[in-house]
Formats: sequence, structure tokens, C-alpha cells
Amino acid sequence: MLLGALTRPNEFDRLFMSPFMGLREMHEPDLRVSQTDDAFKIEADVPGMGPDDIEVEITNSLVRVQATRDNRTYRFGRRFSTRLNPDEATATVENGVLTMMVPKMEATGMRRIPVMSGTPQIEATEEE
Repeated sequence: MLLGALTRPNEFDRLFMSPFMGLREMHEPDLRVSQTDDAFKIEADVPGMGPDDIEVEITNSLVRVQATRDNRTYRFGRRFSTRLNPDEATATVENGVLTMMVPKMEATGMRRIPVMSGTPQIEATEEE
């Protein structure tokens, strides 16, 4: 049963990141996710953290946050099935709450591609 308990990421982090080992204490913040037709709103409780303590990384399907101050670290990641637009995302922190607004990427829809016979023709460009 011990092996099963250690496969959960939070338990694994707590075991190996305990303050007794001289490393930071890890916490997963309370997290609230809501959405509109156009964006996701993600709120995370990060008490005592300011803008300089927080790192936010966003790809087209993943939001990762790490907030560190003194000997306390909050960390979480959330994968989305909807494509995200990281170029338009914003993040603010106020009164210990990190709020991220992450727009959804416009759906490009399905596109039919014509099928032709023969070998595909790719134009070569000359290098100087």
C-alpha cells in the first residue's frame, strides 16, 4: 500500500520536499476554475505571495504556476482540453489570490484537403 500512496504527486512531493530535508515545503493551493465562451478564469490562493514570488507558464493546453517565498512553495499544473491562447493571458495577485485570465484559442474547424494523384510537389528554394 505504501507504493500506491507514493504514486500520487502530492504525497511524493511532501515526502521528498519536507523541511526536515532542508528543502522547501510544498503546498497545492486551493484552486477555482470557471469559464465563459471566450476564456478561463483560474484563481489560486497563494497567501503572502507577491508578483515577484510567482512564476506562471502557459502553453496552448497547460497552465503551470509556482509561487515561492521564504520556506513555502505553492505549485500546481492544470491541463485543458480546449486550446489556450498564451499570448493574450494575464495574471494578477491581490490579497493572497492569484487570478489568471486565459483566453481560449479560436477553433479553426475542420478543413478538407484535396487528394491528388502522383508525387507531392514541393517547390525548392535556392540558398545563397
